[in-house]
Amino acid sequence: MKLLYLSPDRGIPVLGDKGASVHVREFVSAAAALGHEVVLACATLGAGNAAPCTRLLEFPAQADDAALNDTCGAYGLDPDYLENPVARRELERIAYDRGLASRLLRALAQIEFEPDVLYERHALFSSCGSSVAEALGIPRILEVNAPLVVEHATFRGLVLRDLALPARAWY
Repeated sequence: MKLLYLSPDRGIPVLGDKGASVHVREFVSAAAALGHEVVLACATLGAGNAAPCTRLLEFPAQADDAALNDTCGAYGLDPDYLENPVARRELERIAYDRGLASRLLRALAQIEFEPDVLYERHALFSSCGSSVAEALGIPRILEVNAPLVVEHATFRGLVLRDLALPARAWY
């Protein structure tokens, strides 16, 4: 089976030492060891550990002020939200997600990889996996390790809760 593993969370460096990083590497390594052809698409490759025996595609964030202002406009938000560090971080995530599906689909076409299934590690404000699976006509499995809306509101702050909730409906 051809498996596309999507890790769109910029805070999870795939080659890093975080528990989530280890989890991603171990999952794709186990799938590859079972004979599946795996492509791992991530936001942050990171460094510090050996890469799993899979094809790696990194899609770094590209949130410049123009993209953030465009995102504010798309959601009817005042650009003053960008002055709040928490809101800015959230808008960066949303802007990233808005462009990720097309970037990922172009990369898959370029490497001629046609997955049978998409396995996605849930990330706050992310709906990319649903869009990609729908575009490819394949099933999507979503791994949810925590209620991220609650987690972010409790531990990191969450300004754009109303925008996080609809993205949550994708799972």
